[in-house]
Amino acid sequence: MTSSLSGAGVIITRPAGQCEVLAEMVEQAGGMPVILPSMSIQPTSAASRWPPELPPIDQYQVIIFISQNAVRLGAHYLVNNAAGLAAVGPSTARSLEALGHPVSVSPGEGFSSEALLQHPSLQNLRDQRVLIVRGVGGKELLAQGLQARGAKVDYLEVYCRSQVQVSRDHLERVRGLLEAGKIRFVTATSAQTLENTLQLLGPQAKRLLKSAQLVSASERVIEMAGELGISTADPAPGPTDKDLLQHMLKLSAKQASENQ
Repeated sequence: MTSSLSGAGVIITRPAGQCEVLAEMVEQAGGMPVILPSMSIQPTSAASRWPPELPPIDQYQVIIFISQNAVRLGAHYLVNNAAGLAAVGPSTARSLEALGHPVSVSPGEGFSSEALLQHPSLQNLRDQRVLIVRGVGGKELLAQGLQARGAKVDYLEVYCRSQVQVSRDHLERVRGLLEAGKIRFVTATSAQTLENTLQLLGPQAKRLLKSAQLVSASERVIEMAGELGISTADPAPGPTDKDLLQHMLKLSAKQASENQ
């Protein structure tokens, strides 16, 4: 891979334990990865024991997985399952298919609940049961849209998010790199990721982040960053590590050409 990042600092804010692959890719591209996990993903009791308040899984006609973490912690329930499977984004769909579970419904474009709701097969769900596999406290938009089309919707919440305890020394190092202008990009895959990153960096966060450029595949995150005065660019083509890296390489090349 061409070393197009040329020493640029990249703050990687994926959940704890999920930063390392992108960090290695950034380093191989000549950048300086700085790991700052925005949250920790922990399994709930529903990840190992089917909730007694839910009907058996074979009573559902459609099962929707919200994220790769939902697949990692909930796909084991799909033994001999005949329901139609849906995934909010392509990386989630690939995770299911890698486990031998073909996905029949995924957005044609985009990586959001809004995009999934546009799928033709989800327009008429009268008298159908739909299970959404997700983390605790996700958005209600998807369920509300499905219910408006006649579906009975349940949640299987297989993980919860909590803020990571980051050492004071590491936070001071990250703040120092931002202050010195050594961070070019900051990744954020969700609004909660950005919110948690701001909390970790403290009262100076918005000022510090103005010296870097936020990278995300989410239009919602891009809009949120813009409202906070944080420099952004067009959304990345997708939320995967490869998508984010390629987007940063493209932005870096553009910046280099503009400075010539």
